[in-house]
Amino acid sequence: MEPISIATTLAVVFFTKAMEKMGTPLAEATLVTMKQAMEKLWYHAPEVAGGIESFDKHILSLHEGLLSEMIPAEPIFATFLAAADAEPNVTFQAKLPDVKAGKILQILRW
Repeated sequence: MEPISIATTLAVVFFTKAMEKMGTPLAEATLVTMKQAMEKLWYHAPEVAGGIESFDKHILSLHEGLLSEMIPAEPIFATFLAAADAEPNVTFQAKLPDVKAGKILQILRW
C-alpha cells in the first residue's frame, strides 16, 4: 500500500471512530470494516491504533515513510476505504472529501 493510501486510510479510520463516538449513525458495513481495520492496526502498529482509539490528534502527522514501514499492505484497508465511500450517512459523506484531503484536524473540532 502506498504511504499516501495508508495516511488516507488512517485519517478515515480516525474520522469514522470520531463520528461513531459522537453518536453519528453509520452503516453496518462501514462499522464492520472499520473494526477489521482497527484489528489489523492493533496487530501491525499498536501505537498508531492506540493513538486513534484515544483520539490523539497528532497520530496522523507521523512521517509517511514511518507509516509505510509500520503498516504492511493489507486488503482490509482498501476495503475500508470502499466502505467509507459507500457510507450512506449524509454528514459523513459531506466531510469525507476533506478528511481524505488531510483536513481532518480542522473538521474535528474538540
